[in-house]
Amino acid sequence: LGKIKNSLSLSLEQEFSLAELAAAVAGLTSGKAPGLDGLPVEFYKAFWPLLGPGLLRVFQESLADKVLPICCHHAVLTLLPKKGDLGYIKNWRPNWLPVSLLCADYKILAKVLATRLHTIMASITRLEESYCMPGRTIQDDLFLLHDLLTASEQFGSL
Repeated sequence: LGKIKNSLSLSLEQEFSLAELAAAVAGLTSGKAPGLDGLPVEFYKAFWPLLGPGLLRVFQESLADKVLPICCHHAVLTLLPKKGDLGYIKNWRPNWLPVSLLCADYKILAKVLATRLHTIMASITRLEESYCMPGRTIQDDLFLLHDLLTASEQFGSL
């Protein structure tokens, strides 16, 4: 893992902006189940002009204090139903596969942080690292492995 240059580190730690939060809200998928507070993403999208400045202050204080807001400490665990009569336990997915429903404000914060990380990932990962890297695929690794094995056969052990 490469080291983060000071300038990149500063870009990760800068204060949140309203535009950054608005872009995160706009990028969230609608139609998902809400978290403990019951407020879906659509609520934030519809009332963003009213909610944005207050949420920005909460996240800025959180960043300054290095403590997540209370909303980010809670999730609702739920089981997913399968087909059939839900009165029978067999028609629910196993209890070791619950789904965590997170609050939309937590998702907004996570999206902002993920977007910031995305901007510097290419500079802190090696070219041969392909997992979860945009523009890189497992096929790149397969071609590299093939080339290494071919070279090994031609020139002896590398």
